[in-house]
Order: sequence, then C-alpha cells, then structure tokens
Amino acid sequence: MKSKLTRPLLIGLLAASLIIVGAFMIPSVRAYLPFPQAGSHPGTLDFYAEQAQAQGLSQYTFPAGITEYSVSRSWDDALSRFSIILAEPLEVRSYPRGAADLGDSNIESWYRFRVLETLSSKPNPFPINGFPADMAPPQSDQLLVWKAGGRLTRNGVQLFGEEPAFPEFVFGQRYLLILYLDPISRGGDITMGSYGVYYVNASGVISSVDPGGSVFDTDLVSRYGNSINNLRAALGGSPNPTPTPIPTPSPCNATSALISRCTRLGGMWNDEDCACDYSGGH
Repeated sequence: MKSKLTRPLLIGLLAASLIIVGAFMIPSVRAYLPFPQAGSHPGTLDFYAEQAQAQGLSQYTFPAGITEYSVSRSWDDALSRFSIILAEPLEVRSYPRGAADLGDSNIESWYRFRVLETLSSKPNPFPINGFPADMAPPQSDQLLVWKAGGRLTRNGVQLFGEEPAFPEFVFGQRYLLILYLDPISRGGDITMGSYGVYYVNASGVISSVDPGGSVFDTDLVSRYGNSINNLRAALGGSPNPTPTPIPTPSPCNATSALISRCTRLGGMWNDEDCACDYSGGH
C-alpha cells in the first residue's frame, strides 16, 4: 500500500528544501569594520586628520580634488599664446583652502621658481597676483606659481593633497614651463595643468610629468626630438647656448619614493645630477 503524505507534512518538506536550496544560492556576505567615526565634516582637513589618528597614522594622503584646466587646441596654438621658460623650484609654501561654512577641504601650494632661461615670451592676457602675504615678492629672475595640492600638518598629522596626473614640483629638478607670465608681478599661471609642465634632465631631454603622457608628446618628438636644444633653436634661440649654471644638491637628498617613481616611469636615477634621466626611456 502506498503511503500518503499529509498536507502539513508535505508543506514542511517543501519549505525545508527551499531553505536548503536557498542556502546555496545566497552569495556570501563579508562583514567590514565601520570606518572610524569623526566629529568633523567629511572631506575636510580636520576629518582626514581624525581618520589618520583613529588608525594610528602620522601621515594621510587624499585626492586634491578636481582642478579645471584649459588645454590649447594644438601645439601651434600653445606656442602662440604662452610664454615658455626653463626654471627650477626654490621654495614652496602650502595653505589650507575651502568653503568657510564647511571648513578647509583642500590644500593649495605656491612655488617660487628661478628662471634659468626664457625660450619664448608672449603678452599676458590678464594680471596675475594675489600672492600669499607671508611670501616675499618674486625678484626679477623669479616667478610665483600656484598649484593645487601640497603638504601641511593638521592636528599633528601630515596631510598630502595629491594630484596624480600633475605631481608636486621637486627641488633640484629643471622644468620646462608653458604658462601665462605676468612681467609686472612676476606671477605665473599654468592653465594647461600637467600638459604645460615637462621634466628637462641633465642631457636636455624633455619628458612629460604626467604619468599618462601629454597631448603634445607627438609634437615634441617629431619637431624637436624631445631636445631642449632643438626647441630653443626652433623658437629663435641659439642651438648650443652657454648653459646657465645649475646648483646640484650636495649630497643628493632625493627620497626613495622619488627614485622609485623615476624608475617606474622608465627613467634612470642619476645621483651625480640628482635628477631623473629619461633619455633611455622615451
């Protein structure tokens, strides 16, 4: 005689089977520890410092935010609009900035450069001023340039506002700057961001500071062979001028992070020049 399942028993077995099947269908759930609570408004410098302290850190890196840059339509357009100089950084000072009602949410830096050579000079379309009050005015062979990001200490924590595509300027490194330059105030405005800044190594080789490259890389290679001498000659200067003496730090105090970045981008670190040599990697 065939056994008969009662309706309640049948419902019970069906429910049990669904539970067993469901156990195999439900994805695993990972539990994450909650982020440390903070008393400051999220996204402010005080907030970043609190997060670092809660995790026992003395340093904290955060994105410097989005800075709007205006890039020329072509290399020829850039040549017609901007001054082009060879310079090296002498001083940097960083300051907090942000909305008054929310608190400081970012860092900005002002760099003092020594102008080693002016390759091309173009009229400036607007005055550039508003320098920090605690920075001495630039001398006739200097200029002051603003940049997003930088380093400062907040509540005992060193904060670093990082702009990955436009790294901070390094002392002891020569740069080719393509910028608006106010001849009266000696203020500079790098409106093209990283596309207006290039490394120039001891051999005179030009390379982009942007790890992703520059929109003008093709022009720099095809027209000048990435050579500062060829660029200088094309802009009307002497192809082999007497170089301006450039002091080399002694001893070279480059950080391991700087040297690692050099090799990661295909360069070779030169301790004698205390600079990254990209001649073999570009």
